[in-house]
Amino acid sequence: MSRAMWVWSVRGAADIRALVGHVAEHRVTDVWLSVPLGGADPAIAAVATRLRAAGVEVACLGGDPAWAERPADAVRWAVDAVGADVFDRIHLDVEPWVRDDWASAQERLIRGHRDMVDQVADATGVPVDVDMPAWAAHRDIDDGDYLTLIAAGASRVALMAYRDRAEGLDGILAYAGPGRRRLTAADREYWVGIDTVPPTSPADRNHTFADDGPVAMDREVRLVDAGLRGDPRYRGVAVHDWRWWSRLKSR
Repeated sequence: MSRAMWVWSVRGAADIRALVGHVAEHRVTDVWLSVPLGGADPAIAAVATRLRAAGVEVACLGGDPAWAERPADAVRWAVDAVGADVFDRIHLDVEPWVRDDWASAQERLIRGHRDMVDQVADATGVPVDVDMPAWAAHRDIDDGDYLTLIAAGASRVALMAYRDRAEGLDGILAYAGPGRRRLTAADREYWVGIDTVPPTSPADRNHTFADDGPVAMDREVRLVDAGLRGDPRYRGVAVHDWRWWSRLKSR
């Protein structure tokens, strides 16, 4: 199965070498590379070009919770990012659910999120992929569930199912299940996202592989692949993110 990876920063030649080495070692096929406002700097353009030359698909990664109500900002960022002509796709990580007004303005922000994805796709003519949490399959508004609304304007979805075990009632496969069924109905390809960032509280320890190590993560990823092998829309596991993945220590 394919592997994807979020990359939030590249700081120079040493980073480029480390990133390219990690991609080769772990057979990563898709990299989502963060691009700041104003477009790709020389280091970002260099690593995108090098990865693409090696057969890796590279998307410009960006997002801001404010874009759910300011789609013009998202369009400006996307147009600048793809203007570098070093990216295959656009990858949006907007996450309006982290906003302080999410509880009171949820429906407005969901519709704004949907409109923003549509406007970015229309303005750039480039395939647009999105990050969405697994729980969005359960969040209904008048027009349907949150996940399906956003997926309608996207080419692919990274379904963030942050758990540290593949199987069981609260495992990756079960947690992602409703979202996978929504995406199947919407005829959208998807990744299953996992996390390697250290937990911020003891309650989050089962949401990340940070304290499990690479051997455990590889084992659980293989189980996810095996469980979804028959689904033609499943592209593989996406790992959040490169720096923390590369720092995982064997347990």
